Amino acid sequence: MVYGGAMVVAPETGEIEWANMISRESIDHVLGQYARQGASPLVYWMSGTEDKVSWLEGTETGGIRSYLSSRRGDPRLLPVRSWSDVDRDRVFYVTVIGGRHEVEPLTRRLRSGPSLARSLHIVQQQDTYRPEETWLELTDANATKATAGQQLLERLGATRLISFGDNQNDLPLARIADLSLATANATAEFRQAASEVIGSNDADGVARWLAKEVRRTTDAKARQG
Repeated sequence: MVYGGAMVVAPETGEIEWANMISRESIDHVLGQYARQGASPLVYWMSGTEDKVSWLEGTETGGIRSYLSSRRGDPRLLPVRSWSDVDRDRVFYVTVIGGRHEVEPLTRRLRSGPSLARSLHIVQQQDTYRPEETWLELTDANATKATAGQQLLERLGATRLISFGDNQNDLPLARIADLSLATANATAEFRQAASEVIGSNDADGVARWLAKEVRRTTDAKARQG
């Protein structure tokens, strides 16, 4: 699952198996709100079968410049002159990146709209790796990691869900998982919500846990056989 649960992508092929778009009405309202506040968002949308990341050319904030510098050569990047260049019927994720003092007023304004509260999933979180940056993430109300996780369970015919996470947007998935694992560098709130804390992302905590679990399962089957 990617983009906060807005999409499920096949890891072998990169093919998008499931996507949940934000309504055109909500997108137009959000972009209008951001324009009035002088905020510059990154808008993720589908162009044909390809996902794109667009922003208004010439309005790059420090947060957008940081994002772009870490993704040089990414084929998704597509600056636009106007939001009319974006297919606003096929937007699935919108984010604003900035200092907390810049992002919090936007979060409050969006959450104060009763109709938007029902149509959008709104997450504000501090970047795990760049703590000076705060992200305001918007997806459709039904596009969370929990709904994407449920989709995967049904498609795979699985009966048990194990989740890994480190930040606010991982909380919905952790709440429905049979076992939720927080990395050591996760936020305090996420560590509290998780079933167990494992090694840090910087120390390959998830990979080490998986390798240990594979060894444990293999040894158990060998003893039984």
